[in-house]
Amino acid sequence: MDILEPMLAERDYLVDTFSLADIAYAPLVCELELCQLGDLVDSRPAVRAWISRLRGRASVRATSPTAADAS
Repeated sequence: MDILEPMLAERDYLVDTFSLADIAYAPLVCELELCQLGDLVDSRPAVRAWISRLRGRASVRATSPTAADAS
């Protein structure tokens, strides 16, 4: 998270636009709260905003474990 924070302070996604890099991280970072690890992003506003953007994408929402639980 310490490496991601300065990167994401300068852009919306890891490689400027939504890319495979973001897709690779999404399953991990979008579920940190589920694993009771949400405190890892509490002091990292750029990472928290990125996770929010990721969660806002339909493809990420559709593949999250909570989406599977809802069906």
